[in-house]
Amino acid sequence: YSYAADSILSAFSTICRSRRYEQSIPLSLDQQAINVYAEHNDLPVAAHIFNDCIFALDNLFLEECHKKISTKSKGK
Repeated sequence: YSYAADSILSAFSTICRSRRYEQSIPLSLDQQAINVYAEHNDLPVAAHIFNDCIFALDNLFLEECHKKISTKSKGK
């Protein structure tokens, strides 16, 4: 068990609630959403590491969404 990993995953889940969508397509998280979270919560690692982790998780999420969208569009 890793406290830092658990905290970062939990933070990502919370930050994702502010995600914006355009025509049902998820947009990238913006730095402001991450900053707001960081201002109100203790970070388990240095801020630059936290930001890198959140953006890496967001990139994985967006890749999966885009795969699903392209699979659905090919099936039509």
